Amino acid sequence: MRKEREMYERYAKLRADKGVSDADVSRNTGIGRATLSHWKRGDYTPKVESIIKLADYFDVSLDYFYRDRCAKKA
Repeated sequence: MRKEREMYERYAKLRADKGVSDADVSRNTGIGRATLSHWKRGDYTPKVESIIKLADYFDVSLDYFYRDRCAKKA
């Protein structure tokens, strides 16, 4: 469960840095707001397809979510 929380915290940081809400992310990625809410509560981790959409939206690599180091796309 710790890994899922770390992934959500990384998402929350990206969202804050970009100045967007969950609603903005949902609208621009097609990921449901309910999915983001379940993730925040720790109910589950989004599917890989959703993580890819988030990585594309925030212009980060998948490693940003899945690894301990944070890597921006080159």
